Amino acid sequence: MKFADELVKEYTDDLKPIKAVYNYYREQRNICLILLKECEEEQEWELSIEFRNDYQYYKARAKELGSIISSSEYSIQWLLDAKEPGNRREIGRRSRYQRTELWGEIEAAALKNYRDSDLESLTTEDKKMLEEILSCLSAREYEAYVSIFGKGNSYQETANFMSISKSTVQTLINRSNKKIEGILVYGAKITFF
Repeated sequence: MKFADELVKEYTDDLKPIKAVYNYYREQRNICLILLKECEEEQEWELSIEFRNDYQYYKARAKELGSIISSSEYSIQWLLDAKEPGNRREIGRRSRYQRTELWGEIEAAALKNYRDSDLESLTTEDKKMLEEILSCLSAREYEAYVSIFGKGNSYQETANFMSISKSTVQTLINRSNKKIEGILVYGAKITFF
């Protein structure tokens, strides 16, 4: 089994000869285009047909290789970022990290509600423990949990924002509470994925 960094290196190395051939085809295409224009200006029609055919051939090959390079670079970027590059889904179907720009920082909003009372009295160790407890939640559970208990949104507001039903929010909160309760009772990392 290969790790992401090994795959990135392998894909990058495999792209080098493809890029070299791609650049060769583009150079040949450009040369043929220049020669084609010169032949048409001088009205050398037979020669211009030959250069036009060569131009179309090199253009088609460069386009095919360009598509391969683009797809490979997309995959490499996905491996590097550990997420799909770009926002390719409608806003309601995006994950939390893609929506945070519109909603603001969820964590900051959650901390704001507790900052004046509870968080000031927490030690660094308590804060780390709180982070570890919340790390057991999936991204969707965390998003719902922080929205309800951190930001103080209602179940309906959270459902509207996450583009899910109110009952699904309730299910996410119930699962979150069970996971957190399991950690507090057993004192270990427990996940129910």
